[in-house]
Amino acid sequence: MSNLDPVTVQDLIMKIETDKAFGVESDVEEIIWLPKSQIEEHTLEKGEQGWAIMPKWLADKHGFIYDE
Repeated sequence: MSNLDPVTVQDLIMKIETDKAFGVESDVEEIIWLPKSQIEEHTLEKGEQGWAIMPKWLADKHGFIYDE
């Protein structure tokens, strides 16, 4: 699997949304910013749990557990 291959990250809770990024809750950091330009698909709604498809490198960078 390449670092550019898409993976699905489950159980994300979006706290903040800007024009360019989603701010999701994290146990490690207060907020993790995910650039919208790197998100292929998602079900993220403010305050709710959802999933997002992103490149493997981005999921690895933030220590997410994902489905390949």
